Amino acid sequence: MDIVLSVIIPNWNGMQFIESCLPEVLKAAAECPFPSEILFIDDASADNSAAFVKKNFPGVTVLQNSVNLGFGASVNKAAEASSGKFLALINNDLRPHREMFARMMGHFQGNDDIFGVSAKSLSSETLQPNHVNMMGRFADGRLRLAWADDQSPAETMFLQGGSSVVRRQQFLEWGGFAHLFAPGYWEDYDLSYFALKNGMRNLYDPGAVGYHHGQGSMIRAHGSDKILRIRERNSHFFLAMNLTDPDFLHSWMKALPAALGRESQLRVLSQFQTCFELLGATGSISRVRRQRSKLIKVSDESIFERFQHRGTLC
Repeated sequence: MDIVLSVIIPNWNGMQFIESCLPEVLKAAAECPFPSEILFIDDASADNSAAFVKKNFPGVTVLQNSVNLGFGASVNKAAEASSGKFLALINNDLRPHREMFARMMGHFQGNDDIFGVSAKSLSSETLQPNHVNMMGRFADGRLRLAWADDQSPAETMFLQGGSSVVRRQQFLEWGGFAHLFAPGYWEDYDLSYFALKNGMRNLYDPGAVGYHHGQGSMIRAHGSDKILRIRERNSHFFLAMNLTDPDFLHSWMKALPAALGRESQLRVLSQFQTCFELLGATGSISRVRRQRSKLIKVSDESIFERFQHRGTLC
């Protein structure tokens, strides 16, 4: 029987999560009415987690990187190796409810224009919302994130890369997660937004629930201060790669110096580093823009208008 859903779990030193999370992934896959496979891709961990999965979860396909590639590159590698028509992207520290995959997959039936469906994640410790319906508003050259705790399925601007299902064909054709966002953050928002510019839709389903332990691997690897700077930098990479309406693009470029200064506050070295990284990435950004240009069907203005008055600003 042909595989329909490929569940991809990127892992880096996630041993503390595997015993509680991976069994729940297996249960959710078993509850899904479509044939599935589970790919666990280990990003050169030092905690023996890949060997543990091989020994204790024989039904899981284990892929291993010889060197650390980062979140996006690991997901891309597993996507290339997968067999399904759909990819479930699941963080190694997420425990999906047993109906999560079935709920998300149900939205694709008869809806060929849907690129991806995002789940609702709750904190494993507090059961408070960890990630809900995320969208953005663009004004005065700035992108402000907003959220809405919708109680029924709704369109979303941004899918969550750690608890969502996307179409494999488009994911691969569009290049997967862009390497510029390494080591992580905003690569899922980037691909989600491009799907909208391609004329497809994204959905958020609050009935598809996962329980998230939260940013453990990234903070251990890089520290909270560096993670904050990476998030800031990648938000600018996102705009540089995606804005194509001239008024929007010019507005962002005009506001960029003030934005960098405002975000960096007293972290002057951080401000200069972000500037140099943006300049150094110009060639890569231009290549991505050229590759995507022929696939754009919807304007930035049209997309932001759809979400302009929705949600609460973060």
